[in-house]
Amino acid sequence: MNGGYRMRGRIFTANFRRFKEFHALKPEAIWVAVTDTHGWKRGGGEVADLRRLFIQWRKELAPSKELRRQVKEGLGWPSFRLKYIDEMSEEKGLTHILELAHLLAAGRDVVLMCYENAGEKCHRTILADILAATAKAVYDGELVLSSPVPRS
Repeated sequence: MNGGYRMRGRIFTANFRRFKEFHALKPEAIWVAVTDTHGWKRGGGEVADLRRLFIQWRKELAPSKELRRQVKEGLGWPSFRLKYIDEMSEEKGLTHILELAHLLAAGRDVVLMCYENAGEKCHRTILADILAATAKAVYDGELVLSSPVPRS
């Protein structure tokens, strides 16, 4: 609280392959996996075991199989972005976006994670923009490690 005014949470994005290190930076955040099961397989056994550590797993916020197929067939980033926004405006996406917006309004930080590397064109950045506009929150970008996090 700040003078009776509750600060809105902030939005971050991250690759879940480095979840343990990122979690050390923001342990109080709501960690949200926004991928379907195909992403977990890419991360290997350790990443698959981390699923249970996520507070929320929202595969409904992943691009549809049809949209991913179109990307493999050459759909460009601007078209992907528009189609993904359309998908998220449908009831199944919007329901999850509004639930996350309520968490942000309550002052909780939210980290959106999937398997794409930082700097790659990824739906989590589009989703972060949608969520920021919906919740009137700030998207603070991709989490990065400026120095190694001690291993436990």
